[in-house]
Formats: sequence, C-alpha cells, structure tokens
Amino acid sequence: MLKNALFTLLLAICPVLANTEEPITEINVVSEVWTNATEKSGRGLYWDMLRLVYQQEGIKLNFETMPYARSVSKVMANGADAWVGASPDEVADAVYPKLPLDEDQYYALYPKGKVANWQGEQSLAEKRVGWSKGYQLDSYLKVKVEASEFLKLKVGINRLQSGELDFVLDARYDLEQEMQRENIDPTEFEMQKVIVLPTFIAFANNERGRRLAAIYDKQMRELIKSGAIRKLFDQYQWPTFPFEE
Repeated sequence: MLKNALFTLLLAICPVLANTEEPITEINVVSEVWTNATEKSGRGLYWDMLRLVYQQEGIKLNFETMPYARSVSKVMANGADAWVGASPDEVADAVYPKLPLDEDQYYALYPKGKVANWQGEQSLAEKRVGWSKGYQLDSYLKVKVEASEFLKLKVGINRLQSGELDFVLDARYDLEQEMQRENIDPTEFEMQKVIVLPTFIAFANNERGRRLAAIYDKQMRELIKSGAIRKLFDQYQWPTFPFEE
C-alpha cells in the first residue's frame, strides 16, 4: 500500500518538475550601431523598446554593438541571444517572433541626373548595386543586380561617388545621417524608395531563444495595446509605426 501511495505521488509530481523552467534573468542582444535606434551608449528607440519589453518579466537587457554581419554570426554561434535588424526569413536557422520591431524603407541613392526616368526596381536591373554586408537585399528584389557589399555605409557612398557603384541601398534616414556625418553634399544625389521590409529582432534557435521570442510577442502585444510603444516612437519622432493599435 505504501509503495502504491509513493508511486502515485511521484506520478503527480513528475509532470510539475518536468515543466519547471529555469527563470531567465537577462537577455544578451547584439546590433549594428544605428543613429537614434541602437546607439553605442545604449540610447535609442530599439534599445528602449527591448528594455521595456523584457523589464515586464524582470529580465535585464545587456547589449553590444558591432557590424551587422558579425552580430548575426555571433547569435548563430550561440554567443548572444538575439540580433537587431533582421529582415523576414533572412536566416533560415533563426527564431523570428510574430511581431516586428519596426519597418525599413529602403531607398536607392544615386548621383543626380544618372537616372532620367525612375522606374522603381526596374531601374536597378543589371546595375552595380551595393548595401551593407549581411543585408542580403538581393533576396527581396524582383530584378537581378550586380550585388556588392561593404562594411560601412560611408564606404558605399564613397564608391558611389567614385563611379564604382551605380546605386547604394539603405534606409533613407541612415543615408541622410551618413551624408551629414561625412559632410557630403546631399544635393549631389537623388533618392527613390525601392522596397519596404519589416525589421525584426531574431533569436538563437534554441530553447532559450524560443522562450525569449515568446516573451517578446506577449509583451509587445500588451505594450502596443496600452500605447506605450506609440509613446516611444513619438518620443524619438520616428518616421514609421508598423503596428495596429
């Protein structure tokens, strides 16, 4: 009788033990430096969004900045929990939440007068088109281009000025900020919108990454509904807001 009682007790306890998960107390996120989004100092819209999301669950945000391609590699090697700025399905072996962080409106930057009649993506066909290393924008373009990558945006703009590239693709805000930072005369160029893509935080493909992605979706829904995310976007005077309230 005693053995049967003990066996019954173990059966009752085991599922509870099996479902007990070690609490997550911090999240390690890596990102390229983007002005007003992921500053090296820790300031920025995306950092503030992630702090707000995870502090609801008592999770501390740790961050590190590095070039985009390196941030992806670090997460895929399980050296960090997530990276910022992923495009949809950019990396197959990564965990994507349902909700994005933002959206990127990619513009083509080119020398003034180079394109007489802009035809959207078709104007890029068979041309020398550059973007930051790791962006893989050719996966989202509908036309074939002669793709080229660079580590820093200023390098891409310099190559555009020297005639090595026909177009440089990046977010309009980043293009404008880089030209201002490098004292490049913006009147020498033209910009046209090419594609719009949601911007994600992408997680390592492991149990911890899946839990962190689920927490992100849960808290983002609540924070969007409460108006807290809108408040952050307004605080930074952000040009986009890709969420339904």
